[in-house]
Parts: sequence; C-alpha cells; structure tokens
Amino acid sequence: MPLPSVGATENIILASIFCDGEVIIKNAAKEPEIADLCHFLNKLGARIKGAGTHTIKIEGVKELKNNIVEHVVIPDRIVTGTYLCAVAACGGEVLLKGVLPRHLDSILHILKGAGCKIKEQG
Repeated sequence: MPLPSVGATENIILASIFCDGEVIIKNAAKEPEIADLCHFLNKLGARIKGAGTHTIKIEGVKELKNNIVEHVVIPDRIVTGTYLCAVAACGGEVLLKGVLPRHLDSILHILKGAGCKIKEQG
C-alpha cells in the first residue's frame, strides 16, 4: 500500500482469509486494532502472521471454526484520548478504568509535555 491505512488493512485482511494461497500486505497499518482483529481471526482458525508490523501474511483457509471463541475487544484509544484531552483542557481530574496505557504512548507523551500530571496504575 502506498500509505498505511487502518481501514484498508482491515478490509484486505478480511477479504484475504478465504483466498487460495498467501496474501502479503506490505506497508500495513500497525495499530493495536489491527493486531486485535488478527488475534481474534486466528482464534477462529485464520492463519495470519505479522500483525502489529508493516508486513502481514495471510494464508488462506477454506473455512473458519464454527464454534464459540472467547475474545475481549481492546479499549478504544480514540475515546480514551478524547477524554484525556477534554479533561486537560478543563484543568480537571479523571480516573479512566480499563484502558491500555501502552496503546496511548503518543498522546500521553504530548499531555505530559504540556504539563499534565498522569498516573498509570496496573
């Protein structure tokens, strides 16, 4: 792909899981949502490698498992970042539960640089 795109990467992955042979996505998006989608699809029997990197390889399968799998979707980074910025703009305090700080490195770096006091727990 000329530019990494989350939506394009997700759509290519979904369109490729039933293809004959192997599909390689070069310059794929690396966002956590892509890795989470691949992790879920692999639980269902897809064969996807390289999630979270710029090169994703999908080996086509005939079908996915028809049984129930357990999967917890990752927290939404955009919503979390929006709350953090809104609170920073108002000069308030907030406790956000169920977020993954490692998915928020860029926004946390900016907010800390702007003088916000941020504590991470757990």
